[in-house]
Amino acid sequence: MVTPIDVSYSGPKPIKGGRAASVVGPAWLAAAGAALNKAVVIPGIDGGGVGARMLDWGGIAVLAGRIFTVAQSGHGNYENPFNRANLLADSPVWETVTPMSQFSAITPDALQHNSDGSLVAVHTYDYVQGDPITNRIIRLGGFGTYPHGNGLEASDIIDPMNGALSTAPFISGIGYANCIDTLRGRIWTNGLRCFDTTLNDYIAPNLTGVLENSIPARYPQVYDSVHDRIFSLMWGDGGPSGISNVLNAAVFPAAGGVRQAVTVDASAARTQFLAEYVNGDQAGMTYDRFNDCFYWYAGQRTSRGNLWVIRFTSATTVSVSLFAFAAGSIPLDATPDSGAGINGRVKMIDELKGFIINPSGDGRWFYIETAV
Repeated sequence: MVTPIDVSYSGPKPIKGGRAASVVGPAWLAAAGAALNKAVVIPGIDGGGVGARMLDWGGIAVLAGRIFTVAQSGHGNYENPFNRANLLADSPVWETVTPMSQFSAITPDALQHNSDGSLVAVHTYDYVQGDPITNRIIRLGGFGTYPHGNGLEASDIIDPMNGALSTAPFISGIGYANCIDTLRGRIWTNGLRCFDTTLNDYIAPNLTGVLENSIPARYPQVYDSVHDRIFSLMWGDGGPSGISNVLNAAVFPAAGGVRQAVTVDASAARTQFLAEYVNGDQAGMTYDRFNDCFYWYAGQRTSRGNLWVIRFTSATTVSVSLFAFAAGSIPLDATPDSGAGINGRVKMIDELKGFIINPSGDGRWFYIETAV
């Protein structure tokens, strides 16, 4: 039985379905000077302490206004706590739900869990997703297990309140998660497979058209809740590889149908976008239902601070433009040039009508309000 997550709000008015202009938000928003399109730093969660910081190719899950870090490290690091931070609280802090295992309990190159039953630490990319249908955190697969960096061919279902674990089937090689359809509770993977969180099993993806072997379906890929579709915009497989300098974009109906290639409208912004991201590694993207657009960020090298806005201009074309930060915005931290990228650290928080972004991994978390 999954423990119901506490969605209570400690401020003067409750938040239900998005923060209206007349609703007072958490105290930290006012203290940080949050305003429309202004980048501010979220107080109290910088770095996050052991295991809450993003170590090497790290991503997060979001659910009910909270950030979750799931055994995020891997490869040369075994730190594996399960942590959360409540952004609806007046003063967000990192809470440890499940503490880090003792080193004596760590099983080298474990196939799923350590000897104490705990989660194996991995690079989380976009492999962890918050599911509002079943109120659970799901980790489908992983890469970079301690200490040799192997793949994790397994699924974990995690209670967001107490960290209790259960397992589910996993399709080897093509089952790694990269986005969730929050309407149906379906997680799409890098192999265009579909995991139903209610059934705790894979279902037929029912897709035709441009499939994974011609346009990869890796990272970033996100769910558009207004148009009920899945959209990906990436370089190659999202990182350095033989196809990393090739722009890959595609879209398909979340309920199933034809997957189609997407092209970017010609413009000066497109020229800049392509020039910047020839060397971009592991970008992050999120969808803003209040403005019907996507925010895409890599942030390495000369692209630091350039947040891109992606909008569909037809069924299979998009435009790109630079986000206009409001006056007083704090410049975003640099994303490391190591190749680790930003991955799943760009996430919309619908309850606050804005999105969070953690560019550096072990540093500051930023919030940008996009609607009132």
